[in-house]
Amino acid sequence: MSAAFRPLRCPRRCDCVCGRRINGRGRHAAESHSIEANVATVGCIGLCAQEPLVDIEQAGTPRVTYGKVTPEMVPTIIAEHLLKGNVGTQWVVAKGSTI
Repeated sequence: MSAAFRPLRCPRRCDCVCGRRINGRGRHAAESHSIEANVATVGCIGLCAQEPLVDIEQAGTPRVTYGKVTPEMVPTIIAEHLLKGNVGTQWVVAKGSTI
């Protein structure tokens, strides 16, 4: 399975330590489930009140953005979204190709 897991954060607002922990958790969770994931950090997308954000993109499915993500939430997001195909609504702040 191939997917993109992207923590999104504004370098002026979001705690960089938290962002690095989210990246690390994303890489670890993807590797432990043999998911081919592109884990990358990108810049601000204008939803500062919802940061840190995590974007998940898979071929053939709409892009989903999760908001106010903590490192502890990452394994659940990976397991539910990427492994089971369940897009959790409680943390989702946007769906589709545009935010």
